Amino acid sequence: MRRNWIFSVSLLSYVSIKLSLDNGLKMHFIPLIMSFCAIMSLFCLFGWRENKHTVFDRQLGLIGRNTLDIYIYHYFLLQMISLPLLGKWISSTGNYFIEGVLLILLSLSIAYASIVIGKTIKKSHWLDKVVYGRFFLIF
Repeated sequence: MRRNWIFSVSLLSYVSIKLSLDNGLKMHFIPLIMSFCAIMSLFCLFGWRENKHTVFDRQLGLIGRNTLDIYIYHYFLLQMISLPLLGKWISSTGNYFIEGVLLILLSLSIAYASIVIGKTIKKSHWLDKVVYGRFFLIF
């Protein structure tokens, strides 16, 4: 019950402050309050998700366990996409829903492709040593 109250107050505070900023309110401590409200809201959301075993949580776990692979290989995958052309197309559509769906699909496809590339490279002992710098491991 306490978590519901904290979540409601922090989320409403964040939204109201954000709307006030859009209307011209300028104060130097406002970003600090907004950050605190956002952190409290996210903390409550992740607290509710704790010990859940849904497909969404398993996929988040898969991405979380393979962040090194995503970090290493996403750069090379992004080089294959014409980002300036994609950016011009997105800005010309004006449809925020299509933009959001497209960006989510692009991010997930790059993340999963990076995971597949990383797992494939880890299958080869030699490539694993070269790519991940495991030359000097004593194990």
